[in-house]
Amino acid sequence: MKQHQLPEWVRKHKIKGTQINKIRNNFYLYKIKSVWDPEKRRAVKKNEKYLGRITEEGLKRPKYERVFDEIKEVTVKEYGASRLINKIGADIKKDLKRIYPENWESILSFAVLRFFENSPIKNLGYHFAHSHLSELFPNAKLNPKSVSELLDIIGSRRDKVVEFMNSQKFGSENLIVDLTHIFSSSENINLLSCGHNSEETYHKQFNMLLLFSKDKNMPVFFRIIDGAIKDVSSIKNLIEETQIKEATFVGDKGFFSEGNEGIFNAGKLNFIFPLRRNSLLIDYSLIKNFERKKFDGYFFFDGRHIWYKEMKKDRKRIILFFDERLKTEEENSFLDRISKKQTSMKEFYEKEHTFGTIAVIVSSKKSSCEKVYQFLKARINIESAFDAFKNVLEADKTYMQNTSKLHGWMFINFISLQMYYLIYGMLLKNKLLNNFSPKDIILHFSKVYKIKLSEKEIISEVPKTTRILMEKMKLDTNLLLNS
Repeated sequence: MKQHQLPEWVRKHKIKGTQINKIRNNFYLYKIKSVWDPEKRRAVKKNEKYLGRITEEGLKRPKYERVFDEIKEVTVKEYGASRLINKIGADIKKDLKRIYPENWESILSFAVLRFFENSPIKNLGYHFAHSHLSELFPNAKLNPKSVSELLDIIGSRRDKVVEFMNSQKFGSENLIVDLTHIFSSSENINLLSCGHNSEETYHKQFNMLLLFSKDKNMPVFFRIIDGAIKDVSSIKNLIEETQIKEATFVGDKGFFSEGNEGIFNAGKLNFIFPLRRNSLLIDYSLIKNFERKKFDGYFFFDGRHIWYKEMKKDRKRIILFFDERLKTEEENSFLDRISKKQTSMKEFYEKEHTFGTIAVIVSSKKSSCEKVYQFLKARINIESAFDAFKNVLEADKTYMQNTSKLHGWMFINFISLQMYYLIYGMLLKNKLLNNFSPKDIILHFSKVYKIKLSEKEIISEVPKTTRILMEKMKLDTNLLLNS
């Protein structure tokens, strides 16, 4: 658009040595100068400085000065997410720096990128170079050779790993989760064995026992065990390493058996074992007759009401939970399968009384039904969060050729999981979990970039959604300012 065709409220800002450019429906003012172009053999106009956006209310000057003439090199790096995790992960950084003085920057950067990008080892260097992490932790070495050596260093010193984990306060309520189905094809890892999992398959695998502090809402300890071991000794070893007084093991539906229950009882360990829905230990009579008055009561969890009924059978404490919303979801899913001819109405009628139910065997006589349900749901959340991390093991299997490297790799993922839960805890505290996940937060914050123009550094504008999130998460408004 020619300058004389501009609206009067725009044109009045045009003075000598400036030029107005229209981009879409916006108008921008630039300081210009004439520069001799040897190829065209004449003087040409060149933008020297961005002066601001012109609105009907006046000229809105930029927050940061943008000089164009001196730019010889431009780099753009992710900035916002790195600043966020560096702030809220200060305690993790402090402990790593104390225990791993020579390698803490590499460990922390590796763990952050596993959280941000689910990055396999071969891509770490690329993501690191394009992140503000490379400026926060300039001594980090993340090329494949250095990472391989790092994993060996970490994994060969279990005492250091234990020292890091024990530097945290565990809290009074702790649950132990057996994260199974972590597969590997290596021939040199003696922890691997063909273990039987809840999906009734055999595969080379190892297990990870994870200790989760409910008080802190954070994973605080882990131990890797043989994929075929399902006994109380592994759990006792974990408890001895942590020196905690009490913890509850929360299994999956494939874990319960009379044998496992007997071993846990003999070892005097607390447990919660979910039952398969076809278990003969479950009395569904009150569900079949749909008599709410025969339940023991209800409590609220995550915005919905959960009904519960305690029962005894063969000296076992069994709790049956009923969730109306879950029932509707499962019915809809089953009917959808019927419409696709994947099952039949006959099977629907046989199973409909089980929809929306969860039944467990509980060792503790003191724990309330609501507390048991909270522990059960905490396990599900932990599994969901860890899935993203463990799935990348397949991509990194060529680097996991011995037990030390495997231990090191799992330690990195453990720290990543802690970072995930740092943000999860903030979302939970500020009642934002219904709308945002930790990954969503990282995505929004990563839209803030640091732009380097030769010797000048500019922080890009903070998107409106990110600004709103910062307010709702009660974060310091100066968090994303240049430092």
